[in-house]
Amino acid sequence: MSKNSKNTPKRDSTDSLEIRLIENDIALAESKTSWNKNSLAIAKIFLYELDDFEKALPRYQAVIQNNIEPNTTESALLDITSHYLHIGQTTISDSLIQLITRRFPEGIFIQKKKAKENLDRIDKNSSEAYKTAYFLAQIGDWEQFSVQMETAEEQFKGTKWNTPYQFLKVKMNAQQGKDSIAIVLLNELITKNKSESIKARARNIITEINNRKVTEAYLAALKIEKPTKLVNTNEEALELSKNPRIALKNDSSLNRFGTTNTMAPPVTKNDSAQTRAETNLINFTNDSLEQHYIALQTMNVSTVFVKEIQNAFKDVNTEDFRKLNLAVTYVQFTDQSHIVWIGPFTNASDGLAYINKVKPRLSTEIISFIAKKQYDLTLIGKSNIILINNQEQLDQYKRDKSNYNFKP
Repeated sequence: MSKNSKNTPKRDSTDSLEIRLIENDIALAESKTSWNKNSLAIAKIFLYELDDFEKALPRYQAVIQNNIEPNTTESALLDITSHYLHIGQTTISDSLIQLITRRFPEGIFIQKKKAKENLDRIDKNSSEAYKTAYFLAQIGDWEQFSVQMETAEEQFKGTKWNTPYQFLKVKMNAQQGKDSIAIVLLNELITKNKSESIKARARNIITEINNRKVTEAYLAALKIEKPTKLVNTNEEALELSKNPRIALKNDSSLNRFGTTNTMAPPVTKNDSAQTRAETNLINFTNDSLEQHYIALQTMNVSTVFVKEIQNAFKDVNTEDFRKLNLAVTYVQFTDQSHIVWIGPFTNASDGLAYINKVKPRLSTEIISFIAKKQYDLTLIGKSNIILINNQEQLDQYKRDKSNYNFKP
């Protein structure tokens, strides 16, 4: 033993212990709070890390029985509730939820429940707003789309609907010939989105717009008139949407509505026509009381004449159907076809009555400048319009609803 060691006084082992005596109510409260916190932490370790509910339960029960601090007590009850719910004991978990609701009307569970309900309400409202915007894009009603744009922009900001809505704006500008604005929007999508599929889709659309401009300039120099090709403007990442009517998570390719096929998986080059048709099958609704629109589909008719069809029906509606307050819009549906949309009609019956009145006048008066074989008319409910995204699906609707399809 060294000299220094000899001179060092011997210390009792108890000297190293720090003993805190509870001398007043404040110290007692602090001690109880510490015990409460540590007991809950130990219980959580047994339950969530060691998966040992039997050892966790008595500690939870002690916390609940002592009820030292409301948040800790409620947290213990919620953990037990979660366990019983996890193992399928719903009767016990439901009774515990009722107990928690009564004892803690402003507690953790109620606050989280209110927050979720608020988020669900916001999501539902945004979903309905996007569905409205999406429908207007389907029928090419850009006037009404523009009216709602400022409100929609604010509503979709920071939500899962913002990116899909920006693609709808791209579609609007591209169809109206405002290519420079469409490209600005697409570049913003590329910059602001992390999704590579969205970036790739936006770049593809920019390429398509630029190619179209070159083609149009060439044709203009030749003095040859050709229908403007519609730019595809939706994105592959709409898996964020939970609404089955407009959820596009199974997107394969874009079509002339600027939307995707919501019902079918990607089709390979080796698939037969029958297989492609089967993958596009849709269960159409049969609600004759909802709003309906007339789709006048043209085949191999230039954009110039499609606009003349639109103007002709506007004139007819102004002269003979003013009280119905019908809009007439159009979109390019495929490379060879456009659809002129007339509506809305209050229900299917009103739409059929309109068709019966104008059909005899079509070839001889209203649109006599178009050959009969180049168009037909189909009455479509609003909810079904959203479902139809390509020619095969429209053809299916015409077959399924043959009483709503009319040849001139």
